[in-house]
Amino acid sequence: MPYFHGGTSEVLQPRASALDEPLPHGSTARGRAPSSCTRLPVVYASEHLLVVDKPADMRMSGAAFTSTVESLAQKQISERGSALAERVQPTGWHRVGHLRAPLPPPKIRMIHQLDYATSGVLLLGLQRRATAQITAAFRKREIRKRYLAIVHGHVVPGDANAHFWIDAPLVEYADDFRVRLATVDDHTAHASTEDSRNSSDTGEIKRDPGCACRAGSVSRKSSTGIRGFAESRVTDSYCAVPECDGDRHHADAIKLRPCRQLQPAPTATTKKILSALTLGTVLGIGSYQDLPASLLELRPVTGRRHQLRVHLWCVGHGIVGDATYPTLPDEDERFSRMMLHAAELELPAYLQHRLQLPGRFVAPTPPAMAAFQGAVLKSSSSDVWDHETEGKLGHHL
Repeated sequence: MPYFHGGTSEVLQPRASALDEPLPHGSTARGRAPSSCTRLPVVYASEHLLVVDKPADMRMSGAAFTSTVESLAQKQISERGSALAERVQPTGWHRVGHLRAPLPPPKIRMIHQLDYATSGVLLLGLQRRATAQITAAFRKREIRKRYLAIVHGHVVPGDANAHFWIDAPLVEYADDFRVRLATVDDHTAHASTEDSRNSSDTGEIKRDPGCACRAGSVSRKSSTGIRGFAESRVTDSYCAVPECDGDRHHADAIKLRPCRQLQPAPTATTKKILSALTLGTVLGIGSYQDLPASLLELRPVTGRRHQLRVHLWCVGHGIVGDATYPTLPDEDERFSRMMLHAAELELPAYLQHRLQLPGRFVAPTPPAMAAFQGAVLKSSSSDVWDHETEGKLGHHL
C-alpha cells in the first residue's frame, strides 16, 4: 500500500489485489481462516440479555457458514440442563394440548454488530422488549463503547499520553464493501435515511472553514513515514460534518486529519454519506514485531461501519493486521489477527434499572494484544477520555 510521503497531495489508489474483488459466496475475509472456536466465552447472562466475548475472525450470522456468533450462541443457550440454559430460561409455562410445559429456549436477537475480524464485548438480546430498548439506546448513542487497538507507527511521536480526535464523514457505496472518506465531490450524494431525524447528520456536506489554517501549522511526520496530519492543500479535499469544537474542551486534544484516501471504482454508486467522530487516547508507544506501533483507546461517538478502521488508516496509522485496509502488503499473512478489540460497553442508568443489568461489560484483552499492552503500559501512565469530555463532543452529532 503506497504511503503519503513529503508534500505529495495525490489521492491514493489502492494496490491491485484481492481487496478490489467482492467476496465470493461462502468465502472468508481476505484469505484469513475463520476462528476455530466452538464455544463463545460468556461475559454475562440473564433472561433479558446474553453478553459474549466474540472471537476474532468469526461472522455474526449466515446460514452458509458453519460457525457464527448467532448459531453458536443459540446452541449454547439451548443445551438442556446446562447452567447457562437455566440462567436464560424465561419464567412461565405454555400449554401443549392439555399439559403445561416450560417455555422453549429463547431465540437469539441481534442488537448490534462487530466486524468479522474484531473481537470483544457483544450484546445479544433474548427477549423482544429488552432487545428493542437496548437497540434504541444504541441508536440514540446512549451506550458508551471503548475499544483497544494496536496501530502502525507512533501516532503522536514523543507523547505517549496524547488525546486525539478524528472528525471525518464516511461514504458507503452500493457496489463496494469498503468504506471511504467523503470528499467535497460527494456533496451531491443522497443523505442517509438512517439519520434523517437529525439535521446535523444529513444534507449537504460542508467543509470545515478552519481546516486549512489549522492543518498548515503541523509539519512533523510520524515514525511510519506517513504524515499524521494532512497539509492544507490535502485537507481542502476533505470535509467535516458537522464542525466540531471539541479541541476547546480538552487542553491536550489534537485533531488528526486525513492524509490519504482510497479511490473508489469509477463505476461506484454512492449509497449514503454519514458523519463520523472518533475520540482516542494514546496509551503507549513501542515496537510490535519489530515495527513501530501504538496502543490506543478508542471511543467512537458515532457507530458507523468500519469507522475506526477507516479513520485510523486515513490519518496514516492503520490497525495492525487489518487486511481490508492494509498498511503492509502482507498484512494478513504477517499478523495472526486484526488488533482491534471491543473492550468495554457501558449501559445508561435507566436500562440498568429497568432490566436489572450491570452497568458495564468488559472483555479481557486477547493474548495476541496483551503482551504489547503490558509492555507499553509499564513505561507510560495515561489518562483516558472522561465522560464529560465525550458528552461535550458527542452532542454535536
